[in-house]
Amino acid sequence: MKTTRAKKEQGVKLGRPKGTGKSKLDKFKPKIGSLFF
Repeated sequence: MKTTRAKKEQGVKLGRPKGTGKSKLDKFKPKIGSLFF
């Protein structure tokens, strides 16, 4: 927790970077959806 607090105080952004929001599974979305419904 000390490291996290120190990084926040330095203004470093934590976590995953904001991206395009694309997934490797996007091309399979129709098939995945059909399995659920």
